[in-house]
Amino acid sequence: MDGRTPHSNVSSHVNRIPGVRLDDEGYVHIAYGRYHPVTGEGLPIDAPDELMKQIFVALIDDGLDSGIDEDFDLDELIEQSSGGEANGDTNP
Repeated sequence: MDGRTPHSNVSSHVNRIPGVRLDDEGYVHIAYGRYHPVTGEGLPIDAPDELMKQIFVALIDDGLDSGIDEDFDLDELIEQSSGGEANGDTNP
């Protein structure tokens, strides 16, 4: 164990969709079955596209809500990964 407390999905955006539930193990339960959005295990291919899109957007919102609230500088990351000044390269 890494000492972190388990994440609860009680306030998940997914659980706000009527007829949809996200359990604490990460499985999404719908009328068409249950599936795991990360592994794809049990993916319900007969589920309506609109419902699957709603679930996908809710999962993204859950991910955004769970992150650390920090400013992110994409330009700095690109500069660092391309070997710019942040890596000690002073050539333009």
